[in-house]
Amino acid sequence: MEFSIIVPAYREGNINKILGLLLKQNLSPDMKLNKIFLVATGYGKFSFLKNKKVVVIKEKIRGGKAAAIGNALKRVDSDIVILQSGDVIPSKNTVKELLTPFRNSSIGMATGRPIPLNDKKKFTGFLIHFVWLLHHLISLKNPKAGEILAFRRLTKKIPKKLVADESYLEFIVSKMGYKIVYAPKAIVFNRGPESILYFLKQRIRVYIGHLHIKKQFNYSVSTMSSLKIFKAVIEYFEIKSIRDLKEIYWVFLAIILETSARLIAYVQFYFLNKLPYKWEKIKT
Repeated sequence: MEFSIIVPAYREGNINKILGLLLKQNLSPDMKLNKIFLVATGYGKFSFLKNKKVVVIKEKIRGGKAAAIGNALKRVDSDIVILQSGDVIPSKNTVKELLTPFRNSSIGMATGRPIPLNDKKKFTGFLIHFVWLLHHLISLKNPKAGEILAFRRLTKKIPKKLVADESYLEFIVSKMGYKIVYAPKAIVFNRGPESILYFLKQRIRVYIGHLHIKKQFNYSVSTMSSLKIFKAVIEYFEIKSIRDLKEIYWVFLAIILETSARLIAYVQFYFLNKLPYKWEKIKT
């Protein structure tokens, strides 16, 4: 099973660490890494890790993540591609866990599980953990692509002006009749915004991306369903057995913030025609 990895990165400081971890993955004997395509923007004279399997594609003009992925896909010749964000840290078995489902020829995509590194004791840290745990609970029943995923190379082109590139790939895989599975042991670590303002900006952008996919391709990701989110929140309370009034209050605030972000995103997308396909780098 030969595979390649695409890592779009915009001024990410840990990129050499990420490349090193991807090169040292624990793989099964039938898994072979072809190339890692690093699509780098905004690095100037930065010195990238040198390895024969690492191909650095330097973009002089930033076109956004979808454009970066499309640039790399043109050069990929492996049947299976792993797409990893440039700001997440893989565990030593992440790649193996992502690739294992592809032994079944009906599988077209496998998605991993992001785990935040934010401090849960702070409200903003709690927000990030809460969102990603709901994502996990929903994905266990209805897989949803996130910070890392693997997919069969069914296309070499994706639209440049996409906010939710992973959702578009979900759409392509589903359209071609393949199954999407969740690989919860394929863990990556990330750090979310440390301020409520940037949390809201991130959530607004994410939801605009999903609205765009729904409008353009008539495809909705699982987290677009209010019913699925409601069931996940109920399950969250059952799993956590929450009796702490502060945490109950924080969950209530998190729901208000998420609802507000979705309403703002709806207005910005449908009435103001906003499509922020270039990520605003979060300062915190």
